[in-house]
Amino acid sequence: MTTNSYVPAADGKFDLFANNFVSTIKADPTTFDMTTESITELESLLTEWDDAYFGSQAKRDEALAAVTEKEQNRVELEKRIRHAAKLIQANTNISNEARRKAGLPVHSETRKPVPAPSTFPIAFVEQKAALQHDLRWVDSATPTRRARPAVASGCEVYVYIGASLPTDFDAFKFIGISSKSPRRLDFDQADCGQTAFYRLRWINNKGQTGPWSEVVSATIFG
Repeated sequence: MTTNSYVPAADGKFDLFANNFVSTIKADPTTFDMTTESITELESLLTEWDDAYFGSQAKRDEALAAVTEKEQNRVELEKRIRHAAKLIQANTNISNEARRKAGLPVHSETRKPVPAPSTFPIAFVEQKAALQHDLRWVDSATPTRRARPAVASGCEVYVYIGASLPTDFDAFKFIGISSKSPRRLDFDQADCGQTAFYRLRWINNKGQTGPWSEVVSATIFG
């Protein structure tokens, strides 16, 4: 390829330049001192160039159109496949062997039962404001970490307010399940000076509970 600056490098600009060059010389060969043979040769080469250039342009456009059509077809096909696969996966009459043959994922046929929690919470009570307790807890198996055990979905919290620890644990009142620590508890003015006793235990998503924590307590200050 020529590197002369007057000849454009880009094909589109080169085509315009070449057609103008040949047509201008052909229109006035005397001025440019060009023989009929030279002009004929230029015209022949220009025709070959134009055929190749516009042919390549057409092929490029066809290729782009083919790629676009392919992508559109894939979108539609994949959409239909996913819809059909969803119906197959939901149909209990279809065997897993058939699903495998179709290239579909097969989910585990047996699920491991979720065990009941075997550890217990270790609780701490902080009072940062009047008539408030911040109850925090960690797991007995991992006391340096804040995370609950993997089998637990939350922590059951029970409280008893009084002067001393009751002999009957049924006196404790269930106040809720907390998925994370800490839990803030607000008290009434009438509770001021009393002691709040807390018991906690882990619970899983099947409602199975683990062993009780040790009772922790703190005075309710006004």
